[in-house]
Parts: sequence; structure tokens; C-alpha cells
Amino acid sequence: MRQGVFRRVPRRPRAHDPAMAWHSALAAMLAISLICAGWIATGWPAGDTAAMMASVMCVLYAALDNPAVAILGFLKKISLGAVLAGVWLFAVLPSIDGFIPLAASLAVVLLPSGMMIPTMPGVLAFVFGFGGLMALQETYNATFDVWTNAVLAQAVGIGATALILRLVRSVGGEFTARRLLAASRRELAAIAAGSWKPDAGEFAHLLLDRIGDLAPRLAASASGAGPGEREALATLRAGLNLIALHAVRPTLPRHAAARVDVLLATLARQLRGTGQPRLPERLARARQTLAQAGQLEAALSVDGLARALNHVEHGA
Repeated sequence: MRQGVFRRVPRRPRAHDPAMAWHSALAAMLAISLICAGWIATGWPAGDTAAMMASVMCVLYAALDNPAVAILGFLKKISLGAVLAGVWLFAVLPSIDGFIPLAASLAVVLLPSGMMIPTMPGVLAFVFGFGGLMALQETYNATFDVWTNAVLAQAVGIGATALILRLVRSVGGEFTARRLLAASRRELAAIAAGSWKPDAGEFAHLLLDRIGDLAPRLAASASGAGPGEREALATLRAGLNLIALHAVRPTLPRHAAARVDVLLATLARQLRGTGQPRLPERLARARQTLAQAGQLEAALSVDGLARALNHVEHGA
């Protein structure tokens, strides 16, 4: 069997700390458990609806920095749909007989709402409240106490979930921005160490996508968007120069390649927070050695790397 068939393929380092995923999961478990405990303790007939809505809210908004705000917005829209469903159930439907009149009465609400969903996604919550609380059956059997219980259970489930997540789960956009920037530094360290070898297009796509995630969070933070976006752009530039340096490294003379290896090892340690602050010295020596050896492409990559690292935390 030929050697290298089963060689280990360098993998991209983990982008995010799993602690946040665990935090979200535990917050969801707490919210659902507390609502289920209240349902069981009171014997509330509609308590299962409250628990169901809690689980739906935890899943829908798990990725948000502050899900409580979005959940409360959802509650307002779904409650409006539920109230309108009550009007239809007890004022409109009792006077309707037949499929065509029923479809026409529902079209009055659902057709305009459906047309607005592409431009106003929040209308979907209104439609959900209207359709869910209508609970149409093959025969009319709506009762006011059942509808009232369902509306209250829906509101309690969503409102309690928002409150619990606000207390134990919500984080600021600045916190998430710091995590994204830390992920970029870990990836930069992996490229420097050679444990991850993306091509320039792959790395640029990843970083540009991350900058798109960072921009609105940094803009809403107290510190503003400037420094964080500059660091993200500098990380992109540093990564591209590192990839270019790795590409030309096999063609370098032995002494120049050794100098580049020292530089890359120093950079990887410093980005991981385990090295001594000797990076500027290593950069200067590598640039001088490459220039003297006539390796202008590699020297330009080191120069671009040095300029980019001035804006990357722990990189200067």
C-alpha cells in the first residue's frame, strides 16, 4: 500500500467556544422545566400549550445575543392574531355555513397577511396566532373558556420564557463580537502553525462572512464599530499574507526558510497567548533575510503581515 493514502488532513480549528451552546441549552432546559413544573403543580388544562410555546421560542431564537427582545416582539404579534381569531370564532364563524363562505371569510385575513410576509417577516407570528387559535374542526365546537385558556397559556409560555432567558441567557453584542474576534485569532494561529492550510479564497470567504456578523454587533455596542472591524479586516489581511508565505516557503533557500519557520512559530505562540513578545524582532529579521536573499515575494508577504498585525490584538 502506498504511503500517504491515509495522511491526516489539516482541519480548521473550532470557530466558537462550546460554552455558549451549553449556556443556551441549559437556559432552554430551565425555562421549559419551570413552566412544566407550574403546569403540573396547578393542574392547568392548557399548561401543555405553555410548555410547547416555551420550547418553540427557545429553538427559534437560540442563536440571538439577546433572545428576550425578539421573543417579546413575537408575543405582541401572536397575541394580536389570537385576539382576531377570537373575533372570527365567536362573531363571524357562527353565521357561516359551507366551505366557500368559510374560505372567503378566512381570505379576508390570510391573503393580505401572506402578501406582507416577504417584506414584513413579523407578520408570520400574527398568522401563527390567528391560525393556531382558530383550531378549525370539521364541525363548529368553539367554547369561550377553551379559547381563553389557550390564549393565556400561549402568552404565559412565551412571556415566561422571555423573562427566564433575559435573566440567565442574554448577552450583549459586544460579548459575541469578542468571541468572533477570538475565533479569528485562533484560526490565524492555526495557519501560522501549519495545522490548518486553507486556500486564499476559502479563508477570505470565511473572514468576510464573519465581518458581516461582526458589523451590526459592533455598531450597536458602546465602543462603536471602528476598532473591531479594523481588527477583523487586519486579520483577513494577515491570514492572506500567511497563506502566501506558506506557499513560497518550500522554494526558499535553507537559511531563509529557517528564518521564516522561526517567525511562524513565534507568531503562533503569541496569538495563542503562550509566547514572549519578540514578534516585531522576528518580523524584522525575516524581512531582512528574505530581502537579502532576493526573495521579494516572501519579503512582501512578511511586510504585509507586519502591517496587518499592528491592528490584531496580541499581534504587535
